Amino acid sequence: EQAALGTGGENMCFDPLGLHTRASVTDVRVKLFDGNWKENVGGAEMFPLYFDEAGRFQYYKAMDPLIHTSGPCLSNATYSARTQDDALEVSVTVSGGRTDDLVRVFFHQRLRVLRDVSVSRLAFFQAGAETYN
Repeated sequence: EQAALGTGGENMCFDPLGLHTRASVTDVRVKLFDGNWKENVGGAEMFPLYFDEAGRFQYYKAMDPLIHTSGPCLSNATYSARTQDDALEVSVTVSGGRTDDLVRVFFHQRLRVLRDVSVSRLAFFQAGAETYN
């Protein structure tokens, strides 16, 4: 999925399952409306990065996307999933508003802990994804 301004290509691309790069946000490009393709400034992770106490990354399963609105003044989508070990349930809402200059995207996370867990590492949002940056 992507968010774009005008017809000049994507400004922000999303891969909620992380199938291509294990990053949920893949491309981020500025938009200056000069007709020239801009460089990618990297990916991000909009879902919490959760590594169990043994250091194993816990992938998400049962991803449920819900597109609330697709524009033109506001785009709004929610992605809900659960970790493979059934310890965490997460919901991320992504919103982008109409603009005539630079892309602005807002992320709202809701994390529900379903049972006691021990983690070796937990990051709620990571700019500069580990596997795509």
